[in-house]
Amino acid sequence: MDEILGKRVPHSAPAEQAVVGSMLIDIRCIPDVIEKVKAEDFYIKQNKDIFETIFQMFAYGKTIDPVTVLDQMKIRGVYTPETENYLADVMRQTPTAANVGEYVTILRDKASAGAPEGTVVIASRQTSGRGRMGRQFYSPQNSGIYMSLLLRPRALTADRAILLPAMAAVAVCETISELS
Repeated sequence: MDEILGKRVPHSAPAEQAVVGSMLIDIRCIPDVIEKVKAEDFYIKQNKDIFETIFQMFAYGKTIDPVTVLDQMKIRGVYTPETENYLADVMRQTPTAANVGEYVTILRDKASAGAPEGTVVIASRQTSGRGRMGRQFYSPQNSGIYMSLLLRPRALTADRAILLPAMAAVAVCETISELS
């Protein structure tokens, strides 16, 4: 989803593509990239899928090139009819692997900036994520509506922050009641 309630999440599509393209053009850069980049740093799903596939192949000592990566993406279940053309475009648009360090810096800067405050994410399922105390989330498709609101309150102490979920629940209940 490129936009979340009209707000764009900071990312750089060209930098993401250049990172995975560099990994395909020159496998010698893979160790440096995987040392500095995590799958979560990618915003665009296709780029994340390519990165995760290359990472897994590298970890298991498999040969990495466009053909083997496409094959592994099929095995991992992340291949779509557009994948082959997308991968070819990524490699065509990557000017050189020599600048992969710069591409990684851009990618990491955007990823660390995060979404703007006030961003609301609404989903019908959640396959990963972290909540308070580092808890992991998972929910089946269409089993509920899941919402997250990004706030960075500067003056809110931890003992008061614990009240935020209850306050949000009350606000949601009142809104649903008013809409009914």
